[in-house]
Amino acid sequence: MVILLAEAVQVSTAVTCSPTQLSSCVSAITSSSPPSQLCC
Repeated sequence: MVILLAEAVQVSTAVTCSPTQLSSCVSAITSSSPPSQLCC
């Protein structure tokens, strides 16, 4: 089981992101509304 979980782990790289870039996504983050076109 541990071997299977270890194989499923994906390595991700850090990305710097400004909180202001997420302003168009705030409604999708804070509620159950779908993301806007600007967010995607």
